[in-house]
Amino acid sequence: MNNPNNSLRHTPALEAEIQRVGDEIQRLRVAYRRFFCGALEVPPDADRESIARALRDLRNINQKSPVDRFRVSNLEAQFNSYCEMFQRRLRDQEEGHRAVVRQAEAEAAPRPDVEKGVVFDSAPTADGVNALFQELTQRGSRLELDTFRSYLDKQVAGIRKKTGCSAVQFRLVNEGGKVRLKAKALGTAKT
Repeated sequence: MNNPNNSLRHTPALEAEIQRVGDEIQRLRVAYRRFFCGALEVPPDADRESIARALRDLRNINQKSPVDRFRVSNLEAQFNSYCEMFQRRLRDQEEGHRAVVRQAEAEAAPRPDVEKGVVFDSAPTADGVNALFQELTQRGSRLELDTFRSYLDKQVAGIRKKTGCSAVQFRLVNEGGKVRLKAKALGTAKT
């Protein structure tokens, strides 16, 4: 009798509370859908906890009618089913995201190190050209990417023709406070 929930036995107030919790469960379902669509930044975990407490309170009310017990059990089953589905979807989303990240990392070639040197075999690669270009522009150079790519193409072809090397290495060095692009012939020509 000291339990304040006992005042809600089979009364309109109990029926209204059961209806309110049912409505909250439907709002939670909508909130989770909004979260999975990206409209909410974080999952509605506070709402889920609030509904779990309300269901626990409803379950602890003594002398409910069989109809009320059935309705509360039905709400609990519906709530648990939704929570399980949401958790599974969150786990799948996290695992899918991790798989995408792992795949992107595996596909991404290591960025060429412009300090150690970027090596080009027959022609400059896009990754190498971009790495050199980005480093040059960060250090204050005002080149156009297409102009720089053409310059490297001519340099690689000219050095290979002149020396008979199999590859050309380009690296950036600081000389007298200025950034310079240095080229070096590597290996012998392939026959």
